[in-house]
Amino acid sequence: IGNMLVKFPSLLTNSLYKKIRPVVIFLLTRAGVSQKDIGKVIALDPALLGCSIGTKLEPNMRYYVSLGIRIHQLGEMIADFPMLLRYNVDNLRPKYSYLRRTMIRPLQDLIEFPRFFSYSLERRIIPRHTIMVENRVNFKLRYMLACTNEEKVARR
Repeated sequence: IGNMLVKFPSLLTNSLYKKIRPVVIFLLTRAGVSQKDIGKVIALDPALLGCSIGTKLEPNMRYYVSLGIRIHQLGEMIADFPMLLRYNVDNLRPKYSYLRRTMIRPLQDLIEFPRFFSYSLERRIIPRHTIMVENRVNFKLRYMLACTNEEKVARR
């Protein structure tokens, strides 16, 4: 609980019944998070408990579903990377477009690596993809984006 308070001090002032409980119910019933993962999700990103369902969580959930992601898959993605629900949808669109149109990657790649959305399109995704194309190599997204430049050189 201490780590949660460090990450999200407002947790102490949020109403259990007006704010926290509705968000937990939303995560369980609408966003596909399983009972076994709900504690992990909240521990990893307690700031979710302060998000507005109507202006943040629901629109984000609808966006991911509009991409073809099923609710149970979304729940697994959130369990892996809870911040997914807090991103601005306008920032997600160009990344998704680049993933599908330029990188020609299947939706499954995004489902397996939801952290893709956490990387900068201009500073990380495009440069790494360009290097892969130039060298005619193909890595999973997690290896392409998550490792440092030094690790990439060592793999060659």
